[in-house]
Amino acid sequence: MIGDRVRRILQKVFRIRQGEMEKTLLMAVYAFNAVAAFIIGRIMKDTLFLNQSQLSWLPYMYIIVAAAVSSVTLLYTRQIARFTLRAIINTTLIAIIAIFLLFRYFLYLPPQNWVVPALYIFVEVMGILLVIQFWTFANELFNSREAKRLFGVIGGGAVLANLYSFPIRSLKEYIGIPNLIYVCVLSICICLLIFNYLSRKYHLAITVKRRIRLPEDEHPQINGPSRRQVVFGSLQKHIFSLTMITILVVTFIDYQFKVTARHAFNGSELADFFFAVYAYGGLLACLTQFFLTSRILDKFGMLAALLVLPVLLFSGSIFTLGIIGYIGITIAKGSELVTRYTITDTTTQLLYQPLPPTRRRHSKAFSDGVIRPLAQAIAGTTFLVLNILLAIDQPDRIHQLSWAILVLIMVWVGLLVSTRQKYVEALLTASDRRAGQHRYAPEDDEAAGHLSRTAVKKALASNDESQILNAFEVLHLTRRHNWGDAIRPLLESDSPRIREQAVQFLGKSGNRKHSSAIRKRFADSDIGVRSMAIRHFCALEQERAVPQIAGFLSDPHPKVKAATISGLIQFGGLDGMLSSTVELKKMLVDEDPDVRRSGADVLGFIRIHSFYHPLFSLINDSDLKVRLAAIDAVGRMGSTELIPTLIHKLLDERTHIHAKQALSSFGEAVLPYLDDLLTIRYGATRLRLHIPTILADIPTQRSLEMLEGLMDEPSYRLRSSAISALRKQTLKLPEEVEPNLYILRQTLHSELQFYFQLLVNKQTVDRAGDGSQLLSSAMTDRSEETLGNVFTLLGMLYPREQIEIVWYNLKSDNPGMRANAIEIIDNICESESKRYLLPILDTIPLHEKAEAGQRLFKLNEPDIISLIRQILADDQDDWLAACAIHMAGACGYRELLDDLAAFIDHDDPILRESLLFSLNRLLDSDEKAGVFGKFESEKDEQVRLYLDSLQTA
Repeated sequence: MIGDRVRRILQKVFRIRQGEMEKTLLMAVYAFNAVAAFIIGRIMKDTLFLNQSQLSWLPYMYIIVAAAVSSVTLLYTRQIARFTLRAIINTTLIAIIAIFLLFRYFLYLPPQNWVVPALYIFVEVMGILLVIQFWTFANELFNSREAKRLFGVIGGGAVLANLYSFPIRSLKEYIGIPNLIYVCVLSICICLLIFNYLSRKYHLAITVKRRIRLPEDEHPQINGPSRRQVVFGSLQKHIFSLTMITILVVTFIDYQFKVTARHAFNGSELADFFFAVYAYGGLLACLTQFFLTSRILDKFGMLAALLVLPVLLFSGSIFTLGIIGYIGITIAKGSELVTRYTITDTTTQLLYQPLPPTRRRHSKAFSDGVIRPLAQAIAGTTFLVLNILLAIDQPDRIHQLSWAILVLIMVWVGLLVSTRQKYVEALLTASDRRAGQHRYAPEDDEAAGHLSRTAVKKALASNDESQILNAFEVLHLTRRHNWGDAIRPLLESDSPRIREQAVQFLGKSGNRKHSSAIRKRFADSDIGVRSMAIRHFCALEQERAVPQIAGFLSDPHPKVKAATISGLIQFGGLDGMLSSTVELKKMLVDEDPDVRRSGADVLGFIRIHSFYHPLFSLINDSDLKVRLAAIDAVGRMGSTELIPTLIHKLLDERTHIHAKQALSSFGEAVLPYLDDLLTIRYGATRLRLHIPTILADIPTQRSLEMLEGLMDEPSYRLRSSAISALRKQTLKLPEEVEPNLYILRQTLHSELQFYFQLLVNKQTVDRAGDGSQLLSSAMTDRSEETLGNVFTLLGMLYPREQIEIVWYNLKSDNPGMRANAIEIIDNICESESKRYLLPILDTIPLHEKAEAGQRLFKLNEPDIISLIRQILADDQDDWLAACAIHMAGACGYRELLDDLAAFIDHDDPILRESLLFSLNRLLDSDEKAGVFGKFESEKDEQVRLYLDSLQTA
């Protein structure tokens, strides 16, 4: 019981989720022992070196250490590509233990000048390798979101290692400084045990050689570097630069600190001073790591976390240059001890997350093992030069080094801003599966065009109908090519569809040299090809076509006659118009619906505004195909007199698609009519649902404002339709017309609040038990649709491609891809939006998401009866209402009978059927007879059959 209680407390305090406790705590212990070995080793070697060597040797040690670390790390990076991570880490840790014991043996012997400097160098090399290997392992064990949440806890183990100085400070009095080697060996043995346990349990350290890619310079690119390589390479360069500038600054400060300490203390006082600084600095670092690191990352983001250390070091250096210089040096060193291995180190490890595993290992090793010592070597050389020129190691001059530190920190801050941008780009690239595909450079465009033209030619020359028709679909995408000669032979194809496509393509080319070939199709056996040939022949030959098509005015086929009439009216002058309009009038009133439909097509093709009167009857014709042709004709003619009639056709499921297309073709002329409908807020609901789709195809400022006005619409269906329409419209808007970002952001937050309220309501429904499944499922569907609205809005507020990548990867089964997607949102969204978004996207239980929504938006959880009444009274979604009615009956809520009675005359048959189900459950026999009698005039066959089954049961 106590163990479970402690586990729950730890999970709550440190945000450790189910299944993460063991590996998180073990990695924290691993970090503690790795850093403890490094810190104790440093205290031991610094004390031995400064007591036995001259201070003037210190700059040389920086340079020698840098050379040694670089050499060892380069050797290490080569082994990464040859052996498994498990073999590399095990070999390294065992070798460190053996070398430590060997040094202890040499320290037992009479003093030798080389032993302490060699130990100094070994400890630095050991520390770098331990840190590289630990964070390499950690980055493979956790994904990006887990890393952001848990690296603070894991890094806390490393910070706690500083407190090891308190007991070791007393222990060294009994065992002596040299025997601290045994403490280091013990810590490394613990690291060895933990690593092998976790690597075997989670199968993460068994990468075989064939899965390790060679460095990219060993793979010459045939088509040039891919986008992935460029983006990842850019992030790597920024990480390397960041490592360089960071190490330069902290080494300058470390040198200031050690010179000051050496002048102030001697012998065992120096060791006591170092123990005190590391111990008390470690104590503050622990508080920082456990109570500040995660909160800064969550609330302010990566950039703010990375800025903490340079800002504090800048402040300390300013103090150093003031009248209290020694205090400034202490502040600067203390700031490094408190924040470098806590906030800064934890956040820096996140920068490696977007990189592929192999590149990540090489980058970590190169950064810490080559760039870091190189920076130390540069710093050491700088100290040598400054000592020679300015005697900088003197206590009255050491503070002058702060001028260089201030300059470096300003460069550091600028680099941090740029690195954060590269990190987001790398996250996007790592998340985008398409990013691995080759992107052609502009100079490759001609070659790509030639390739596509070759493929089209091959398809056109084939005997496969589907290939040829597909080729026609992409012909317009092939630029700078004349396809006439390749298309003309297709006029003789056995396929009527191919002949029709060939006629249409040649007719639209505007080249009269194809007229004779098209004219031969006047005698085609297929009616569609004949009518298409007449129409396009007229388009090419204009008035010259009239004598050659006049004879088809008496053709028995409506399509051919319609094409002829269109040609005569457009190009035949007064005589052609007079002769053809007589035939047109006959077609419009013909008994054959196919003839009337062809007549409507003529009206739409000639587009003479004054000819709209016949469409009043055709748009209400008894034949559906005639009605659809008339609706299309109205849209092409642009006759505003018929707009009210078109609007009425939106109510018919069979005509509403054509009616919307026709209405949108009017452009701004239709907006006053639509605006009138929108002002009727509580009426014409079914009509209003179609308006956003129409507005989406009218990319003007006024239609945009009308859509934006629907963003606060109480009807969920209308609001969702408006959001989708606005997204579609933004792709068509001219550059000078832009959506209102404030409205979009407010709508986003409203949708997020609505999503959380759905989760809260779903909890209420789920607690009702049996009978609630249907409504619960409907609410789940609604919440998924709402989340889709959220990402539609995000796609308008932020770069569309980035949001599409996020949305795609959030649906992935791969936890790493999902984590990267959430991390992108965390980095590109403004603070308020991501505060609402992240609880939704994170992989936490639904009840925790609902609780987060209640905290963020002060939401109340209604009782089930109030909730069902709210759905029935306010929601305009018939399916959700039907599910609520079903639940009322399934759960036996008789107190809702009065609310249910209002739906007896509802026009949705599914809702009426649900009502019958509930009434049958809630009413007794006598009550049923009276209520079921109200359904005697039921028109829907399915509902009527269900009513009969209930009455006979």
